[in-house]
Amino acid sequence: MTDSDISRRQWLGGAALLAAAPMLARANEAARPEARVAQGALRGTWEADGIALFRGIPFAAPPVGALRFRPPAPPAAWSDVRDASAFGPAPVQPAPPPGISHRDFLGADISEDCLYLNVWRPATRGPHPVLVWIHGGGNMAGAASQGVNGMAFARAGIVCVTIGYRVGAFGFLELGALLGASYRGSGVNGLRDQIAALRWVRDNIHAFGGDAGRVTISGGSAGGKNVVALMASPPARGLFASAIVESGGQTIHDLCSADAVAALFAERLRADGMDAGALVTLAADRINALQVEAMAAYPRPFLFRAITGTDVVPEAPIAALHRNPAPQRLLIGTNRDEGIMSVDRTKADAPVAQRELSNVEVESAAAVAARYDRRFARLDALHRRVRFLSAAEYVFPSLQVADAVRGRAETWVYRFEQPAPSGPFAGWAVHGSEALYAWKLFDDPLLAATFGKAGAEGPALGDDMNARWAAFVHGRAPDVDGLPRWPAYDGKRLLRFADGGSAPGTVDRAEMALWKGVAFGGPGGGGCE
Repeated sequence: MTDSDISRRQWLGGAALLAAAPMLARANEAARPEARVAQGALRGTWEADGIALFRGIPFAAPPVGALRFRPPAPPAAWSDVRDASAFGPAPVQPAPPPGISHRDFLGADISEDCLYLNVWRPATRGPHPVLVWIHGGGNMAGAASQGVNGMAFARAGIVCVTIGYRVGAFGFLELGALLGASYRGSGVNGLRDQIAALRWVRDNIHAFGGDAGRVTISGGSAGGKNVVALMASPPARGLFASAIVESGGQTIHDLCSADAVAALFAERLRADGMDAGALVTLAADRINALQVEAMAAYPRPFLFRAITGTDVVPEAPIAALHRNPAPQRLLIGTNRDEGIMSVDRTKADAPVAQRELSNVEVESAAAVAARYDRRFARLDALHRRVRFLSAAEYVFPSLQVADAVRGRAETWVYRFEQPAPSGPFAGWAVHGSEALYAWKLFDDPLLAATFGKAGAEGPALGDDMNARWAAFVHGRAPDVDGLPRWPAYDGKRLLRFADGGSAPGTVDRAEMALWKGVAFGGPGGGGCE
């Protein structure tokens, strides 16, 4: 065989490969998982263990241009197969910690065009129950692509959905007093986005093997507070059967206090020679800067909240839940040291400030803080302050929710006490750290940097919590063979997660009695400040 024969054969072989390349590419595309929803066909990606992941699915029209500050509109259809291999944009929000980009922090770049969701489809056919996660971030930050990962729940035979929604001024700024009656209710558009996502799930989740009649909504921090608002929201009724609230409760505005927040924006616009109407067309990054300025001027935490007196949240959720305990089942709890994230460790013995309290007036809270000093005199000032702030923001409000529905809805309460093994909150069972275990997110680098890399207790506690959450989503009691039974909440009994495992415990009702007579609800509880 001559060199020319070899060269010719190599050339022909290369040409054949080039000719076959488009067919091979199409074959590889066809091998990816597909699903067909009302808008059209989707092509996702295969993950481990035969689980399919569909990212960046639009559940509403982009809320841009004329749709800024308006309720979500229906999504457009598409004719080709839509690539669902990348997360959709995160909502516009303030900058992440220094040295970290939005993409690295959130898993996506930010944009006003942010109404997307992600679906993890189990390997088996179903029909499966559905878990819908609503992210936290103070209604000011966060994303459907950040932190959580639905793989552990998909392995447990659950269709897992994470949803995006407008945050900050774009989803929670009440503009009726500034821009006229047609904008009244703009401050609950973030909640409307969540309801639109739940309607999309109802109409389309069968395409992923999901059962629309067995939907559990879940959220942590502000996401948990949004879940509580949705539990009492007439437009959300019938869209879910169960709820999981992690470090939530009730933090609300009424229309009066929401208008006061909008006035902070109007003042800053006037200082720049603009009227409030400029918000409709103002560049998103300028609105972003305005909300950072408004947050600094606001005398409390959590500038953006669910707003009562609207069609979405007609009244305070806890009051509504006393009459109509929706959903039918509730799993709710808090972490032992929630308040460590917000306390100044160098000033733990300083007088209580309004800026530390979102739901309580500082005058009445100061009296309660004095009771804490007496009741918990054995603790140092920092631990007393953390315990006080944890109760004020999360523990007491969460128990109010549980007390509102117990006896009429199946209810289980937990207390997470597992301390972070390292990092800036080492030794504390800090706000948000339960998700590391409930979702089995031990490989997430940002969570590890915040809460420390889980030690030897991680896998066992993660298996325990995730299996209990999954059992609840499947419609069973949150119990696991061979582990302690989780007692139903009767006003006192709960389950503790600590020391790498779980054990029955009780609510410290003597501590909760320290809050007797204190009005909760913050500026939304009693009119304008």
